Amino acid sequence: MMKFIRSYGFVTQLVRINDEDLFKDYLYISHLIRLLPKTQYPVFDLTGKVSLEYAKLKETFKGAIELEKEGGEVAPGKGAKPTKKSNKTDTLERIVEKVNEKYQDDFSAADKVALDSVFRMLMGDPVVKKKLTEYAKTNDAQMFIKSIFPKEFERVLVECYTKNDDAFQRLLGNDQFQKAVMDIMAKELYKTLVSGEEKK
Repeated sequence: MMKFIRSYGFVTQLVRINDEDLFKDYLYISHLIRLLPKTQYPVFDLTGKVSLEYAKLKETFKGAIELEKEGGEVAPGKGAKPTKKSNKTDTLERIVEKVNEKYQDDFSAADKVALDSVFRMLMGDPVVKKKLTEYAKTNDAQMFIKSIFPKEFERVLVECYTKNDDAFQRLLGNDQFQKAVMDIMAKELYKTLVSGEEKK
């Protein structure tokens, strides 16, 4: 199973596979494999079996490193202007901001595109939006975040992927990142849907 997961992940980075059933098998197996017991492999001790026979050290420089004595001035750095943090009330902006805070330098433009697409598909479909709103208003936050929202999130994710969108590679290939995004999105959508104050 691990061979299939690695091979599928590698091949989809090279070419686009428009096979929804194969993709569903990949998702199923990648979740199943975490529940199966891990195989114990023997640890190999190479102490005394590998030795360094040839090594060559050659001195290329000997002496002190000195700076050239020249006159000069160092200009003081300019202080950064204080910036006022904008009040972000848009649900999508709050989601992007929270994911960005969690992953900082590791959150790319492609990830933002993927987030935006998933959010637009969830909130752009009147039937899905109505269903999620009813669920949010009739259930507590934990029930919505842990049980109800993940099903819709994964359905939309698969749908986006089958539309040949490269931006979804990380969301589908990194379970930890996918769960973090899903939890943040669920929390923010729950607040918005319960309060009914979504700003488009």
